[in-house]
Amino acid sequence: MIRRILIFSISWICVFNLYAQQKTYQFTRLDVRQGLSHNQVNAIFRDSTGFVWFGTMSGLNRFDGYDFTVFRNDLNDSSTLSDNYVTRIFELPENRLWVATRNGNNIYDPDTESFLRNDQDYLSTLSLPGGAVSFIKKDKEGNFWFVYQNLGGVYKYSSKEHKPVRFSQGAADGANLDLSDVSALDFDKQNNAWLVHRNGVVERIDHQTGRINWRGEKLKNVSGGKTEQYEIMVDGDGDCWITVHLSGTP
Repeated sequence: MIRRILIFSISWICVFNLYAQQKTYQFTRLDVRQGLSHNQVNAIFRDSTGFVWFGTMSGLNRFDGYDFTVFRNDLNDSSTLSDNYVTRIFELPENRLWVATRNGNNIYDPDTESFLRNDQDYLSTLSLPGGAVSFIKKDKEGNFWFVYQNLGGVYKYSSKEHKPVRFSQGAADGANLDLSDVSALDFDKQNNAWLVHRNGVVERIDHQTGRINWRGEKLKNVSGGKTEQYEIMVDGDGDCWITVHLSGTP
């Protein structure tokens, strides 16, 4: 009996080891030789239809798994990108994209494959106020969060109700965000929003109540409250990872 149990155990160990060895990852290099418009990639985004978008210093690239389609500025066509130097790409309602360049923001329309250069007009179609939008993120329920600078606050736009809700900035309490511009945000498994401000304050907005139910200032204390460009990502364990761009260097 002991021998049979030992053989059975060893057999299962071999099976698990074989399975672990088969779980490997393959990497493919994509560069100008495969059709990428430039090797310096500033932003990467995968849309809901499966396309992968690359923002480079020489155009916007759409990759379908086989080929690249490159979108560039045309001085004689106002429906093209306002600038070839793409810095960020964000998802918008109705499969549109917010494409930020060093010469303004562009709204990409997948139906016409053209660009609207007036981002303020687009914001008005969503009943959102004009202003400097620096970050956009879609949550787990399909709502879109727009981060404004210059103390413009944060807006959650409901794709179902087609209206926004504002999170204002003021006194640091449960109803107001910290009085510093939000740099970025992300969502945990419960769809709570985690925000990092440019002064280092980190806050959590409760998914159910819409109120701030946690605020941390350790990062602010470490940095001395200096204004920085932070990024935040919540992993599968609920831990927040924060990076900072110092003088433009990640």
